[in-house]
Amino acid sequence: MAGGGRKSLPPAVVAAIFAGLLAVVLPAPSEAKTYIVGDAAGWSLPSNDNFYEVWSQSKKFRAGDHLLFNFKTTIHTVVEVTKLGYESCSQANPLAETIYDGPAKVKLTQGSHYYICDRPQHCFGGMKLAVNVSAPATNNNLAAEHNRKLEGSMVASGPVSAVPGDSQAVPGDSTEVPADSPEVPADSPAV
Repeated sequence: MAGGGRKSLPPAVVAAIFAGLLAVVLPAPSEAKTYIVGDAAGWSLPSNDNFYEVWSQSKKFRAGDHLLFNFKTTIHTVVEVTKLGYESCSQANPLAETIYDGPAKVKLTQGSHYYICDRPQHCFGGMKLAVNVSAPATNNNLAAEHNRKLEGSMVASGPVSAVPGDSQAVPGDSTEVPADSPEVPADSPAV
């Protein structure tokens, strides 16, 4: 194009630019989070039987995070059970030892986890919790998530124009983060 006109960059180049920028500006993965089960209500008999279901659906649990069950010793317990045990309020085949002393902190691993209180009628009264835990966050999958959002917005807005001669805007391969980068330090305490 004569007269200093602008050229449009191909979408793949624009995506590479955004990926490079995201790798530089994205914060490092956060440390594991601790979620207080039931927030201010703690681990207690709820006012409605789906209280903990609603609570857990408002959270995004990742492997390495912790659940903190706030309860008074001798009043409640925490028992990890199977899905069937959760649905039937049965601690007949627990997946871990019953926790009698509160408060109690439990480290989450990837997958589905089910917890109940084994005191008579407490589980049937709504003291049961199901959580779905995803893989730990890494810089690589956080950047990919942001790229998908950006690519969707780029398609809607059309190609990006570039100033001729600005070829150094495309990042090299040095901005990639290994896919196996852990979110949580290996020395995090497990409970």
